[in-house]
Amino acid sequence: MVKKIVQFLLLLVFIAFVICAIVVGSYMLNHPSTEGDTRTLISGAWYDEEENVTLTFDENSKFKISYTDDESVIAEGYFKVDEDSRKIKLFILPGNHAPEFDKAMDYMFFAQISYTDLNDPSASEDATDADKEKPCTVTFLVNGSNKLYSCEMPEKTLDLYAKGKSFEEKN
Repeated sequence: MVKKIVQFLLLLVFIAFVICAIVVGSYMLNHPSTEGDTRTLISGAWYDEEENVTLTFDENSKFKISYTDDESVIAEGYFKVDEDSRKIKLFILPGNHAPEFDKAMDYMFFAQISYTDLNDPSASEDATDADKEKPCTVTFLVNGSNKLYSCEMPEKTLDLYAKGKSFEEKN
């Protein structure tokens, strides 16, 4: 009888481990799309000068939210973009967030950011040179904490329109 109970408990532990591995792997092995809103979101760093915050989403599904002046980390981990509902789902590694970000956390490791007003003046086919000089803008809302960031991207740091399959940083 004890043997069957131990086997059952080990089976439950194994199933929980597999489910956790699938969830974590879906964030860490995910590569963001290079089309639509995601293309603009991962093009460079987003700055909110009023809140003194920088949000960075890269081509390897990693994100970082930090203070601009001292570069201290608010939250860091992996992300997935849901363009239909205009949300960014965050998976935050244990210990990679500041205590002030606790309000935004769901289930100890997850958080969500909604974005609105995403505008990339240079993405339009009929964009003039003056339009191409304008920065991209977006508004981020960190769900749970109700922090609102009105951000600009002064310059794109990734050449997403390259003909190659890989991303290359502009020098």
